[in-house]
Amino acid sequence: MKLTMLSAILVLAVSSYAAASPTVTQSYSYTDQEFASRDAACVSAMLEKITPRFEGLQKIELGTNSIFETQSGYIAVYPGAIFEGRYGDAEGSLTCVFTRDGRNVSDVAVTFV
Repeated sequence: MKLTMLSAILVLAVSSYAAASPTVTQSYSYTDQEFASRDAACVSAMLEKITPRFEGLQKIELGTNSIFETQSGYIAVYPGAIFEGRYGDAEGSLTCVFTRDGRNVSDVAVTFV
């Protein structure tokens, strides 16, 4: 009986987590490994830090993006991102600021238009 109850709780926890994590589609790709890893780090940071705050978020569509170097590190900007949710859709921009070496995301933000 305890094993059945534990299994049911585990299934509920996994399905709850899966429902809370939106799918991300990207209409671009990188051949340069450095840019691909920065892109992946930015998307991961968004999923970890931003999306849990938006109840009902189901899908994020990322189109064009720009990753460029500044004097203090790298910045990634994703204009025209589409956020689809249970309560409606919105368009916005995703921005990631990287550490000076470009390996880690130090800040991530979403602004809506």
